[in-house]
Amino acid sequence: MSLTSSTLVGSSGGGLYGFGSANVDITNTLIASSTSGANCPGNDFFNTAGNNLDTDGSCLALSTGGGSPAQVTVFELKLGPLRANSGRTQSHALLKNSVAIDAGD
Repeated sequence: MSLTSSTLVGSSGGGLYGFGSANVDITNTLIASSTSGANCPGNDFFNTAGNNLDTDGSCLALSTGGGSPAQVTVFELKLGPLRANSGRTQSHALLKNSVAIDAGD
């Protein structure tokens, strides 16, 4: 299973949590500002495949399968509010000078 080019912001109970024994490869993903708990509270089944950004450092313990996650501050991430930016679903746009711009593959 894989999670690619995703943004997880303001999740309640933690950004990522593994259930069962399925391994999940995470690539080019932003995990920020979980409202309760760590961004990656249960990271036993997650592997970072590279270019992931995390705002609380809890994702730094992910198993490395090709790249290390990086801890950044919310200020450095510079995410816009959840709104209709383009496409069918609402999203958080990357604002000017965000460290996430061009950080992925």
